[in-house]
Amino acid sequence: MATSSLDRLGALPRRRVLPFVAVGAAIVLLVAALGIYLYDHSRRDVIATGVKVDGIPVGGLHEAAARKKVAAVLAGRFSRPVTVHWGGHRWQLSPGEAAVHANVDSMVARAVNASREGSIVTRVARGLFGGSVNRNVPLQVSYSHGAVRGLAARVRADLDRPAQDATVRPTATSLNPVPGRVGIAVQYSALGAGITTALLGPGPNRSVTVPTRKIQPKVTTAQLASRYAAYIVIDRSNFKLRFFSHLRLA
Repeated sequence: MATSSLDRLGALPRRRVLPFVAVGAAIVLLVAALGIYLYDHSRRDVIATGVKVDGIPVGGLHEAAARKKVAAVLAGRFSRPVTVHWGGHRWQLSPGEAAVHANVDSMVARAVNASREGSIVTRVARGLFGGSVNRNVPLQVSYSHGAVRGLAARVRADLDRPAQDATVRPTATSLNPVPGRVGIAVQYSALGAGITTALLGPGPNRSVTVPTRKIQPKVTTAQLASRYAAYIVIDRSNFKLRFFSHLRLA
């Protein structure tokens, strides 16, 4: 069928519209991509919601503000001494002796890096629609290991007590039982670990109870009679000998 001149004239505008639509769509996509990039770039040092540094919430903060917050919290925590106690005994590790130093810059930088994980689309969506990142950056800290070992050694020197076996104390006329005594041994490694936990831990408790174990005597009072089955006491002043059988005068 032959096409009329009117049909050809009507088709020309539709053909010309298509390139304009494509160009317009490309411009819209370009503007959207640019907007996404600029938004993401503007938040390159903003820490994502949900991120913590050693339990300290830093989500939503810029890197500089996060460093200031973390440094203040840790400075307050490490300014208190650690107290070790056992019975009526007390020992302390002062902040100066402990020499604790937290690497705040590195921890906050790791928090920022965690916030930048994923694609640019996921980061922008998270920022616009309230998403979060569940991440806790662990504590990076240095301290005086020698001071911790020194405190544990002082405690051990003050408290360690050997067990004492039960025995008998003779007089001119009798045998008197002397009860044994249970010894005490400080668990040195466990004490050092407890001091370190109190020194670096986030909790308010800076107190450590000394872990000890009991050392039982090899000879108890109940074993004396069998241990001393025969015993002779010499009474020189009265020229007498007394023979004891299982602690009884025979």
